[in-house]
Amino acid sequence: MICLGIDIQMRITMLTPYFPPEMGAPPARLYELAVCLHKYGHELTVVTAFPNRPHGKIFEGYRNKFRMVEDMDGIKVIRTWIKPSASSSSFVTRAINDLSFIWSSGWMSAKLLGKQDVILVQNPPLFAVFSAKYLRRKTGAKIVMWCGDVWPDVLLEGGQLKPGLMVSLMHKLQQHSFSNSSLLAVTNPRVAEDTQKNYRCPRVTIWSNGVDTELFHPEQRSQAVRESFGAGDQDFLVGYVGLHGRFQGLDAVLDAAHLLKEVKKIKFILIGDGVEKERLKQKAESLALANLKFYDSRPKEEMPGIVASCDVSVVSLVNRMPGTMPSKFYEALASGSIPLVADGCEAAPLVGRHNAGVVYEPMDGQSAADALMSLAEKKPDDIQSMKSNAINLAKRFDREKLARFVEQTLFALAEGRELPDYQW
Repeated sequence: MICLGIDIQMRITMLTPYFPPEMGAPPARLYELAVCLHKYGHELTVVTAFPNRPHGKIFEGYRNKFRMVEDMDGIKVIRTWIKPSASSSSFVTRAINDLSFIWSSGWMSAKLLGKQDVILVQNPPLFAVFSAKYLRRKTGAKIVMWCGDVWPDVLLEGGQLKPGLMVSLMHKLQQHSFSNSSLLAVTNPRVAEDTQKNYRCPRVTIWSNGVDTELFHPEQRSQAVRESFGAGDQDFLVGYVGLHGRFQGLDAVLDAAHLLKEVKKIKFILIGDGVEKERLKQKAESLALANLKFYDSRPKEEMPGIVASCDVSVVSLVNRMPGTMPSKFYEALASGSIPLVADGCEAAPLVGRHNAGVVYEPMDGQSAADALMSLAEKKPDDIQSMKSNAINLAKRFDREKLARFVEQTLFALAEGRELPDYQW
């Protein structure tokens, strides 16, 4: 362990199969944290895979390679071989995808790392612990397991798995991950509480997701953007921007649009890609939803303007999922786009407590429609007050602030001190 005086940097490795140029919450979260920590003076290396999601094809410029090293904004990025897998692939195919990266990431990167202080591991995938253990032996680093979702728990809540042998095996593998870590980081207090009940855990901290409030802010709102989606100045634009997957429960949005199709000023847009998109498009066509349009994924740089230009941002889930905190919630807050939040997740009590959004029952189109009508009928001053509350709440989740907390936690871990408290 190096001496951690104020002029000494920490050497930090991130181990994750998800990293830009792939899109989505995990790549964005890890990249932005890496940029912040590098800016603070730490030496950052990312061990990741060749980009291949969501379509299961290695991106142009990365093909026919087993390993490559590149520089991204001063961050050393080591990419190693992976068997590509589409987001829509079978469980077995996705497992092979994860295992191929775990196999290659350890032995292909160890010699390029040298001594490290911390290995920050993206979990899931559950298999990442095996690569992390190998790199720990080679680098002397402490393992920090960062769980965006705790598997298999979240899969059970989402209905993707049922109790049985597979769940039992995944639980044992997750326990192995925690047992080999010096620190477990989860995204909110409810997950911390539940995980410590269900597993034998190392020390636990809370690293919430967050938002770049300099990038996402209400001044990004644009009438030109709204008009590009067919929304006039007086229209009430409801937007969903993100993955069209099984966890998102987007049927409720279509059902709400069907119930509100006579309310001409309310218009819906769904932007993104995913395994459920074609089915949802077919459903929308069968319901003749003239008030709802689908759009392909947009470049990352367009996202702040799109979110801010929506009067409401949908934060949906397939059912009540305690401990889940969808990342798009933070971007909506910071943009002053009122969140429509699926009840039962950790965002719901926040918007209720701060009058910063509305909630609906997951997969209940009538509930979503009622919540939207309650907003559409509010006075302009009440809407503005709610937007201001959302923007103020977003400041608690500013990504720069959260990155500083991560840094403080890592210093405390390295020095054997008590971990700093997180104010939720």
